[in-house]
Amino acid sequence: MGYLYFKMLEKCVDFMILVFVLAATNLSVICGLLAFYTAYSGTDARGWVVGAGLLLFGCIAIHVLSKSDTQAAIGKAAGCIEAACECINQEFSLLMEPIVSLTVRLTILLYLFCLFAILLLTVTCADMELLHKYDVRKHIVFSAEESGSLGFILFVIFWFMEMSTSMSQYVLAWVSERWYFMPYVNDQKLDWERHAVFKGYFNAIRYHMGSIAFGSFLILTLRPLRIMLHIFDTLQAKLCPGHQQQHFSQGCLSDAGDVLGHLSPLREVG
Repeated sequence: MGYLYFKMLEKCVDFMILVFVLAATNLSVICGLLAFYTAYSGTDARGWVVGAGLLLFGCIAIHVLSKSDTQAAIGKAAGCIEAACECINQEFSLLMEPIVSLTVRLTILLYLFCLFAILLLTVTCADMELLHKYDVRKHIVFSAEESGSLGFILFVIFWFMEMSTSMSQYVLAWVSERWYFMPYVNDQKLDWERHAVFKGYFNAIRYHMGSIAFGSFLILTLRPLRIMLHIFDTLQAKLCPGHQQQHFSQGCLSDAGDVLGHLSPLREVG
């Protein structure tokens, strides 16, 4: 079903956009006029409100869609959708990437959670208090080594989640880049290699694992700062709505973003 959907989308994307444009413009105006006619006939007084809303929506849609910038953006979007569907149709293993990523995540996370549970169940018991014959209260105190081990495993779990997300992004970008720059011969990609998703994972593990791990580490450790700065920007926008100066977080993170851009595993996909 997924293959048929992408095949239909590749062949009929222009028709689907045309149907949407007609539905958003002409159909809205026609339905608005019918609602006015129903209200005028006296069968439904709410037709005036519905008709006015549909006519207003149709007029706004016509005004927006008639602009050259909007038409150019729609054309670019249609081109991107058609290229993406063609890439998926020619490299069907792209549809398997979420399954591969999920399998790897579940396998490693299961191992990490089991290790965390083992450490949690083998902590030392400081003392025991006998309440009555069949009830014993345990007082558990974590030592410095146990607390550090548990905290480290939790950090590794979140770190691995970031790494798996970055790995999936890299693989999709690698496959798309290889497909896009492959020359056409008789409307077909020349010498296109199958199972490119698995080759993308092999390429990422062999050549870019360090960059992905380090970038995921930076994303994980700097995320609290990023959330705090986002909250600060939101409060600044609410308290000073007419303030035209650059936001505080944008000024702080502009240079950092340039530095992190060179560390991104997607910068050089090959």
